[in-house]
Amino acid sequence: MMMLEDPDIGARVSDAGFDPRAHAKAFAAHPVELIKQLGGEIGLERPIRVLYRVRATLAEGLEDFTVATIGYPIVIADDPR
Repeated sequence: MMMLEDPDIGARVSDAGFDPRAHAKAFAAHPVELIKQLGGEIGLERPIRVLYRVRATLAEGLEDFTVATIGYPIVIADDPR
């Protein structure tokens, strides 16, 4: 399971003037780059299994709609393939 190693990251991000709402589009478009800017490290790509808690499922758009599922991971584990 993945754990946050730096419990003070929220305080450091707030001190740096980071506003999550202002960066939401940047995170959606380029999450890796934003994580690196915040001091995060990106590891090697590997297969994983994730168990999600689904909070909502909805349709986006009017004519050509896309189904979107919103949730959060409960468990993230290495996939032993």
